[in-house]
Amino acid sequence: MRKLAIFIALLMVTAAVLFIVVDYDATIQILSAAVFVIGAVVLYFLMGSTQDFDETQSDQDMSEQRKKSKKKKRPADATLPLSFEEEKEKSGADAAGSKSAASGKDASSEAPMAARASASSTVRLPYKPKEIEIPEDYYKYNLEAIPTDPRGEFDYLTLRLLTVLKEMLFAHTVGVFWINRDRGQIVIGSHVTDSKQFTPARRYPLTNDLLGRVAESKRPEIISEIPTEAEAELLPYYNSNQGVHSFVGVPMFFQDDCVAILAADSKAPDSFGLETVATMGHFTALLATLLQSYSHKYDLEADSKLLKVIDNMRQSIALHLDPYGIASAAATATTEAVDWDYVAVVLNEPSGDWVVKRSVTKMSEEPYIKEGTVIDLENGLVGKVLQSMEPVIVDAPTEGTFRFERTENIRGNGSLCLVPLTTANRCFGIIVAEYKEKHQYAGRDLEIIQRIAEIVSMALEVLSLNTLVRQHLMIDESTRVASRTFLLQRLDEERKRCEDHGGEMSFYVVALDHADQLLQRHGLAGLEYILKSLGSALRSSLEPYHVLGKLDQSRFGVLCLHTGGENAYLVGEKFRTIIASTSLSLDGSSFSVTASIGCCVYAEGMDSGQILNVAQQVVDRAISDGGNCVKVV
Repeated sequence: MRKLAIFIALLMVTAAVLFIVVDYDATIQILSAAVFVIGAVVLYFLMGSTQDFDETQSDQDMSEQRKKSKKKKRPADATLPLSFEEEKEKSGADAAGSKSAASGKDASSEAPMAARASASSTVRLPYKPKEIEIPEDYYKYNLEAIPTDPRGEFDYLTLRLLTVLKEMLFAHTVGVFWINRDRGQIVIGSHVTDSKQFTPARRYPLTNDLLGRVAESKRPEIISEIPTEAEAELLPYYNSNQGVHSFVGVPMFFQDDCVAILAADSKAPDSFGLETVATMGHFTALLATLLQSYSHKYDLEADSKLLKVIDNMRQSIALHLDPYGIASAAATATTEAVDWDYVAVVLNEPSGDWVVKRSVTKMSEEPYIKEGTVIDLENGLVGKVLQSMEPVIVDAPTEGTFRFERTENIRGNGSLCLVPLTTANRCFGIIVAEYKEKHQYAGRDLEIIQRIAEIVSMALEVLSLNTLVRQHLMIDESTRVASRTFLLQRLDEERKRCEDHGGEMSFYVVALDHADQLLQRHGLAGLEYILKSLGSALRSSLEPYHVLGKLDQSRFGVLCLHTGGENAYLVGEKFRTIIASTSLSLDGSSFSVTASIGCCVYAEGMDSGQILNVAQQVVDRAISDGGNCVKVV
């Protein structure tokens, strides 16, 4: 019926058109026009109704198709809904599979695979992304490239922030400038610049330039126009004029103190305003947070490093408990703990002189002060600090003054850090650290060297007390024979008796052959065991009125009364034979050692010092002849 109505409406329109064109009667033309309009309207509504009907029918068909597809079993790995075309393909594949089921299983397995491939290839997005190649380093950074040490990590992150800030401000240079009020300096930190004339210097004096004014006032500063003739004076971080016209500096606070300045400049005039200060204020807050984290990490790392330095120094002192060994350990610890170009350690000698015991130079071609130099206590800088016993940081002496003694030839016009080695009872010396640049040392460096000096002072005091105790001991602890002090005291007493009442007396020095090799092979404990065994063997062969004592680390002294002439040599040979025949057992192995023996027979007019010196000279001659022999004078 709908199609018939459309056909009639088309006839009405066509007939009306013919009457309008062919008939010349006005009335007929008017009626034909009316019929044309009515037919056109009817035709319009009929065509629209037909389109709506078709769309409705299509929607119904789609709905029925979806209902059918829901009832069918989906593949286990299907993740996307199937389109109408996919459903048709799937239905066709299923139908084909069912027809070929009798012939084999391969055909039925191909249908789900085809459906999955079709579903994955027809994903539609509601938008279209822009096709552009984005470099990976624009949005992804290698975390392994970030330094692991606190200072390197802080500098890396600061540089990244400054790069962002420079792009935001369209600046010529953006940088962080640290304020060192103790040394009166501006220290140039991380910076990003377009200039090729940025200064390579690490620091410069704190003056009345733009950065200095911000540091002094602790308030932001905006300069809209910088005169060309004043640029070099106001912006000293450039080697030459750059045509900079605008500047902004914002102080950075840490623990209520202005510690740095975040500054930016531009070649365009009036480039910065209040909004710039607000933006940079956010950056200074972030930098202060990073600084707090860094300072905690740095303090922990610095303390850990100092503890390691002190521990190594303690071990070195334990192995070499003598003035030179202690001075060497102190100098090494100082070079590891602070910046330095020269380090010297001055100690007080038993004679009363203050002597340079250890001197270290970073550059071998630049000598400092010779070891063994006696310092001028009254006129030299080191002598004055020793008298005051107060640690100080001072500038290097100017022309006409000196550090240690008047004839010194030391090049350098930097700064010195001097820390006396003191205990509650005594001053043992001083540690001198020198750097070739001025204002290098601060309170932190002084504290570090003071901690080193405390350990060194205690070691020197222990050494002094040990020496004092040994001087009054009659028995050597390690070998259980007479001490050196008691042996030399008995030598002097018996010399006087022989001088007053006559008689014979001989003094022997028994030196262990190859003592250095034995020390290297068996260690200090092994060497002491060898000496103790030999001392026991020698003591068992002596008369009660003879005296056996230890002279030094590898030598014995034997005072034999009523012995002289030919008997002196025979007694020496007896000692040599006893030592060579003594069997020693150490580290699971048995061995024997030999000794060289030198003898001085007392002659009238000799004092105890001469007797000792002659005996030592004779034994040195025996050692040079190959050892394991006896020589008598």
